[in-house]
Amino acid sequence: PECADQAIGRIFHSERFTTDPAGEPAVVASAVAAVQQGAATLEAALSPSGFVCGDSLTIADVFLAMALCPAWFAEPLDAPKLLAVRERVCADPVYGPLWRAHGLGTPAAKI
Repeated sequence: PECADQAIGRIFHSERFTTDPAGEPAVVASAVAAVQQGAATLEAALSPSGFVCGDSLTIADVFLAMALCPAWFAEPLDAPKLLAVRERVCADPVYGPLWRAHGLGTPAAKI
């Protein structure tokens, strides 16, 4: 499976992946499908604690939340556990203010 950050790169730079401008929508659609497939895999594998690794917030949760930020991936995503990770990062007393200061959303923001 394709790495999500590679797929997101295809969303933002579809022109780099085809010589035909008419093909860009297909490049984007394929990339969106790849991100959604990766999200479904992560959703199924997320630890019972609701965190990516272990029982507390780690940098892995922050990275995942960043990948799910609407600035990077604005398509609808059916992954409630992953979106809950993002909400926990937004609400965290340390990461939350940094998150918002850099325009990465608020806990109420939806993807």
